[in-house]
Amino acid sequence: MALGTHWEWWGFGVLSDAFRRRFEPLEDLFPSQSIVDEYIWVPDLPINLKFRRGTGGQDGLKFKRPGHTTGDLEEWHEEPSEIYDFPLSTEVWESLRREFANVRIILPPFPEEPLDRDLTFDTLRRSDSNIRVVAVTKARVTKLWRGREGDVGVEVTEISSPEEVTCLGLESSASEGAELADEVARSALRSARTVLGINRESLEVMNYLQALNRWVRVRCLKLSER
Repeated sequence: MALGTHWEWWGFGVLSDAFRRRFEPLEDLFPSQSIVDEYIWVPDLPINLKFRRGTGGQDGLKFKRPGHTTGDLEEWHEEPSEIYDFPLSTEVWESLRREFANVRIILPPFPEEPLDRDLTFDTLRRSDSNIRVVAVTKARVTKLWRGREGDVGVEVTEISSPEEVTCLGLESSASEGAELADEVARSALRSARTVLGINRESLEVMNYLQALNRWVRVRCLKLSER
């Protein structure tokens, strides 16, 4: 949802009808979106790295970098300058090579052909067997909860693949373009969770990287059972 530095909370599971009735009257933050995110999963890679389709302004290769963690609230950095259109440039490919080298995976030099989406996927997959591409199909609705400490984006995402599950996300939102101080942002998230009754919902707290780890493990387990 948000760009820049912000705080988040995520849960996966089932949302009650009571919560959905509280969610529905909130102010729309973005139009409803159907999105396919193709995540690049590598063991121990700390960044959220994905190829996105369906959002327009944020489509392409996107880097999302972790910051601090306080309890189950997480700071993330999503810079507009780290959203890249296809074909990828030499500079972007070198950035990928540096990130992968940090987890002991060596990508080849920039290829001679233009790095469109398909060639990028193919090059990544052939570089190392540990690299997995996980396609996540989403239909999401994002609304705005307004509290005394600040505004919070509330995102309900129905995931249909690789698992049918509902994801609920909260993200701190800046007022008039100014970033909220960390403690104020965290307080706003906690207040939204309390007022909207989220703590009573059947959700397992985890972020998308943790969900990806689960999906990859389940897929590998199914393949080993064949």
